[in-house]
Amino acid sequence: QQEVAAALKLAEQAAPPAAKAAPVTEIDALLARARGLFDGLDASRDDFKFAGELISKAKARDDSSAKVWAAEAQLHSRYIQRGWDASDERREAARQASRRALQLDGPEFEARLAAVLLRADDAAQGPEKERRLRALRAERPKDQRVLRALGTVIDRQGRIDEANAINDESAALPGGDPLALYNKSLNLWFAGRTVEAEQAVRA
Repeated sequence: QQEVAAALKLAEQAAPPAAKAAPVTEIDALLARARGLFDGLDASRDDFKFAGELISKAKARDDSSAKVWAAEAQLHSRYIQRGWDASDERREAARQASRRALQLDGPEFEARLAAVLLRADDAAQGPEKERRLRALRAERPKDQRVLRALGTVIDRQGRIDEANAINDESAALPGGDPLALYNKSLNLWFAGRTVEAEQAVRA
């Protein structure tokens, strides 16, 4: 964890002020499809398995791509978050993939996002995680993965209304964001605000 944090700090210092547009490659298409599977609210274990296969295909085409390793780290993180596999082996695989992504291309957005998502939302790591997520948000203010993660870490610090405002921001983007509304509902439910929680689900 310390090695990933150190690599991420160096990567942030080298990161460009804004992401530049780049042509979509076959690898980009594979990774986009994989993320669409494992980031979905209704994603199943089979979706996660297929996402892993897509990432493996991308890796077979170019195992020196930071984006590929970052996607692998993100998939491992989602397994942990969903509670489907929080084993030490899964956590170590996530750390190794994240570390490899940063080594290959530290300034790469996806590599830095993967590393940030590995940090805990607790009092020890939460404030630093929030800072790093805000830096990523400044680069891509409409990235819903960043907005949802930022909302979660803010909620864990007890700032529920601020967190839900960010969830609403994500949900208001084109295409909506059911997962952000689900997160908002959970935040309200655990705060004892059940009526608001039910309204958030129906929004």
